[in-house]
Amino acid sequence: TSPQSDYSKKMIGWGKVPLTCGAKLRLGMVDGLPDVTHPLLKGQRVYTKAFIRDGLPAVMDHSTSIASILVGKPYRKHPGGLLPGATLYAGGIFRRMPDGSRKGSLLAFFKALNWMAKQRVAVVNVSLVTANNKVMQKILQQVVKNGQVLVASASNKGPRAKTPYPAGYRQVISVTAIDRKWQVFHKASHGEFLDFAAPGVDLVLTRCKGFAKRSGTSYSTPFITGLAAILIQSGNPPDPDLLRGKLRRYALDLGRKGHDPVYGYGVARARPPC
Repeated sequence: TSPQSDYSKKMIGWGKVPLTCGAKLRLGMVDGLPDVTHPLLKGQRVYTKAFIRDGLPAVMDHSTSIASILVGKPYRKHPGGLLPGATLYAGGIFRRMPDGSRKGSLLAFFKALNWMAKQRVAVVNVSLVTANNKVMQKILQQVVKNGQVLVASASNKGPRAKTPYPAGYRQVISVTAIDRKWQVFHKASHGEFLDFAAPGVDLVLTRCKGFAKRSGTSYSTPFITGLAAILIQSGNPPDPDLLRGKLRRYALDLGRKGHDPVYGYGVARARPPC
């Protein structure tokens, strides 16, 4: 797939932004490591750090896509990311296994969030799903203590899947995916935990080598991360409930009237102040 513009920015009313858009923002992401040599990320302010104890950190297509949605620069016909002027701190919590698979660590997750707190990162994109356990609950306590907000993806395990975490926690802003026809992604999980929807189906995204069409709630999450970061920069405290209330003002209701378990409060749409 060659780089080309997609429908996502138009759908949320974001529009074309200058390369300096988000210049004073600090964003975080917990994932694999992004490939910072990709044309969309090369030369951008992306700081990476691996938090695994041993082995090789995993550089992943998934994390490269997330980073480029957040801070990628335009390349050929690809419009680039939401906030190309922002600084991104990317914490790698996956290691590469001998069989080519990747293994993540909640201890690494914890360390990555603390590193970001020291860099004064208030909003962290978490496009992954973990278990609901005591370690994850401890991490959330630390997040609140650090004055951080997590924006997390709903899972892609289908409408009848169990509540995913960290998206399922009240302290976390959760995001599902919709397509260009404003319909929910068929693999997205449903539930009362859902907060917002954003574009995440058939997006033309970066891979470590080139571009490909991708779908999933992982790719819708950065749209809400970017909006939350702008709200905090404009003076709102990093409080998930308060930010939810603010984002609701920008939301276009979808599905059943009001909050529902398929679309949450709907699609948050806004034009950034840059």
